[in-house]
Amino acid sequence: MINILKLVFLISLSNAIINSQDVPFGQLTRIRKLQQNIYGDPLGLVSYKTNVLVLPMRGGDIMEFNGDIFVKSQSIQNARAQFADSLNGVPFIIYENQITFKTEKPQWNRVSLVEYLNDYQIMSGMVYFTGKNPSDNYDYVIRTKDFVVFERLKITFVSDSVPRIFKIKNNIFLSSQNRLKFDLYSIVDFKSFNKIDSKTTNVLDAIEFKDRLIFTSGDGTGIYYSEVDFSNPKPAGFQANIYNFLSASDMIFAYSANKIFYSSNAFEWQSFSVESNSIDSFSPNQMVIFDNHLLFSGDRFDVYKIGPITSSKPLSVESELIHAIKITGNIGQQVEILASDELNGEYKPLTYFTLPSTEYIYNDNRTNKLKQYYKVK
Repeated sequence: MINILKLVFLISLSNAIINSQDVPFGQLTRIRKLQQNIYGDPLGLVSYKTNVLVLPMRGGDIMEFNGDIFVKSQSIQNARAQFADSLNGVPFIIYENQITFKTEKPQWNRVSLVEYLNDYQIMSGMVYFTGKNPSDNYDYVIRTKDFVVFERLKITFVSDSVPRIFKIKNNIFLSSQNRLKFDLYSIVDFKSFNKIDSKTTNVLDAIEFKDRLIFTSGDGTGIYYSEVDFSNPKPAGFQANIYNFLSASDMIFAYSANKIFYSSNAFEWQSFSVESNSIDSFSPNQMVIFDNHLLFSGDRFDVYKIGPITSSKPLSVESELIHAIKITGNIGQQVEILASDELNGEYKPLTYFTLPSTEYIYNDNRTNKLKQYYKVK
């Protein structure tokens, strides 16, 4: 009896410590205790439509969280998941040369590529991958908008490492190691590569935030920030994987060891401690913004949330422009836009996305519609 009471006390004390940590975005709470050896270690989190996927690192079950409860989505193969994200409301997971994705149907789909995938980047409704073809031993840039049709661009220049891919100002860039420095290339019309003349020679991977770049250095010295032309780089003062950065229009977060770093301008950083046992052994997508809260995983079996991270705003819509609507709400809010040719006609889903800023203008770029009516939920 005494041992049981001690155990209950320790569990209560542990939960009290977790819930009383000094965090700047409301309360830190554990929203799910995953079961060991059943669901697998959490790889991370992916938000899509109105749900969040909780991904196991290897084998186990994918769980879905809708803000209230967790439900099992499906069991996945016993393989090492590399990347996970969502494209136009469709979640996808990468396993070596296989892509598992979920459309409107309950079951997940799977497609196998010739190339073994190493990196990815989403831009303008398409996902770009880098991957190596074991047959000809060349690296390729591969892109798709539906996981059905894939376009390929061969990387013909010699690289001493796996090329990394990132975006700046709606352009796709590659970082490729050449001996002791990293060369930068932009992709021109998905037909050729243009080498970038830059004095900064250690850019491994990068993310853009408020007209600045945040990049990881190829020499392992940490995180830097610079101008968008890679000039004037300065150290941010901490180590992190670029996959563990999460940005919205007003704030950027980074997950590193036992801390979450955050900044509103990319050069002044603050941090707070979080519960974590083995965060460094995990891979990308450990954070998502969902329902105005920051959700994260990483201590093997738990999922946490912090928030609200911005002041609460109800979702509102203004239809001031032709084929465009202005949406106001909370960063991270899940938005579905439906469209119809008639005011009282049938409204069909047009797109899903996560609200990237408190005010956002969605442009309907379809050219075959003279007049459209929209609903947002």
